[in-house]
Amino acid sequence: MATKEKKKFLKGRLTLETRKSLYGYIFILPWVIGFLFFFLKPVIQTVQFSFSNLTVEPTGYVLEYIGIKNFRDAFLSDANFPRYLTASIRKMYTETPVILIFSFFAALLIRQKFRGNAIIKTIFFLPVIMASGTFMRMQAQAGGSNTRDIAAAMSEGMDAVPVLQSIRFQMILEDAGFSPTFISALTTPINNIFNIISLSGIQIFIFLAGLHSIHPSLFEACYIEGATGWETFWKITFPMISPLILVNLIYTVIDSFTAYSNTTMTYIYNAAFGLFKFGFSSAMSLIYFVCIGGILGVVGLIVSKRIFYYT
Repeated sequence: MATKEKKKFLKGRLTLETRKSLYGYIFILPWVIGFLFFFLKPVIQTVQFSFSNLTVEPTGYVLEYIGIKNFRDAFLSDANFPRYLTASIRKMYTETPVILIFSFFAALLIRQKFRGNAIIKTIFFLPVIMASGTFMRMQAQAGGSNTRDIAAAMSEGMDAVPVLQSIRFQMILEDAGFSPTFISALTTPINNIFNIISLSGIQIFIFLAGLHSIHPSLFEACYIEGATGWETFWKITFPMISPLILVNLIYTVIDSFTAYSNTTMTYIYNAAFGLFKFGFSSAMSLIYFVCIGGILGVVGLIVSKRIFYYT
């Protein structure tokens, strides 16, 4: 009898919010276990290396504590790292809004029911596989004609860009009196259209999943009330999909900073395994990590306040 009362008491204390929180902890538990067993020690060693001068000897490595010298050298003595870091932040800042807007409206179009819908989804997702870091590393290691053939195939998409540029869109805008900043904001996405498409595949499918999760009864109620498609979009579709905007925003920022072609990542890697400056590269890694974390924190704080959560 006491056992039944205890179970009833515990069941009464587990509210819906508590159970949802519990499910969230269970969901992230594999990541926490993996981090503790596989990543925590390298992170601690990276912090230790960044404040030391590491020397490799036959018996192992020797650390000599030098304080913040590696961090100071990254900004004051190295002419490349600040430039690469600034370029990576600028690239993220200019590409992320375009990728989100393109992927969102591409998801809206693909969601429509028509013949060949699955083929269109495959076409949108194929550039993601072709431009992924794993695929590019495999091709770089393979070498030979296979790599050249794939590189030629990838460059065919870039050949379409001069066709868009041939209309002299930039000169038309200049003649119309628009500012150089506004012209650059319009022409840069056009010049990078192939890159934008290749970086939007994951985001498109995340938006698609969110669009399919919206219950049709909400749209039916709007149509019965006489709402237009424009009103339905801003009152139903956009608010319901707003949590996934934050998810895609965070994913796009991280993807931009950790891409295979990122110059900052390549420079840090070459400093460690090319020049064997492990302490210096560790310091640059921590600086890069803090920059990414700070940007994600600011973005998440600003956007999360404007998110609508349907409960």
